[in-house]
Amino acid sequence: MRITALWLAGLSATALADDIPVVGQQATVSIALPSGAAESGSLLFELDGYDIGAISQVADGRVEIPLESLALDPGQHHLLVLVVHDNGDIDTVAEHTLDVFAREGVRASSTRWNVLMSNDYRFAESPEELYEGQSRSHQNGALQFAAETDRSTWVAGSTLDLLFDSDTSASPDGERWQMPAIDLRVARRFSDAYLALAFGDRQVEDGNLISSGFNRRGLRLEAHALQDRITAETFTLHSDPVTSLDAEVPPFD
Repeated sequence: MRITALWLAGLSATALADDIPVVGQQATVSIALPSGAAESGSLLFELDGYDIGAISQVADGRVEIPLESLALDPGQHHLLVLVVHDNGDIDTVAEHTLDVFAREGVRASSTRWNVLMSNDYRFAESPEELYEGQSRSHQNGALQFAAETDRSTWVAGSTLDLLFDSDTSASPDGERWQMPAIDLRVARRFSDAYLALAFGDRQVEDGNLISSGFNRRGLRLEAHALQDRITAETFTLHSDPVTSLDAEVPPFD
């Protein structure tokens, strides 16, 4: 068994943002402004880098943002409150994260599946000696399933790809069923951290020069802190790509 740990760390002076939960059906969100912010200059509001000052209303030390006109996707959206001084200087006076939920208690949830099946039958064989010992019928199929649920504190997901081929001549291990992809994961969010446990095929972006060489099936434990400024991961992996249904968990090859 191979056990590998990667530790990535970085530092940043940016202050952590406050999380503000928002339900998708909510029409308007009202946020308190820092004391004296409105008197120190002109206020600007940016959401995910876009200026939303034209639709924001400031009154009694609060800013009201209409969510219906923004149609925000479920997930986190970064809100900056800026002040423009008379001399042209711009300062950030507040940072918030709008945590948008699709419905109460559920940030996002989705299920996808796809089934493909085929059956071939040879009615005639000529010359017959070329087909001696071969079955007249051939069946194959594929099942793809993926499900994800994000309940803010707990996150879970699964991905499964199954292939069936009655002709085992092309199978690497002579089996009719193959499982080219599987990924089962559960994660727990904390105030400033994220902990995840997963089993399956590890997929890393090709641009990740540190981890792209470890795209193998196995067990993974990930930890993230301070908005991914500190990241650690420990995992086991198979030395070669695995597609069989009965691959050892964890791998001991």
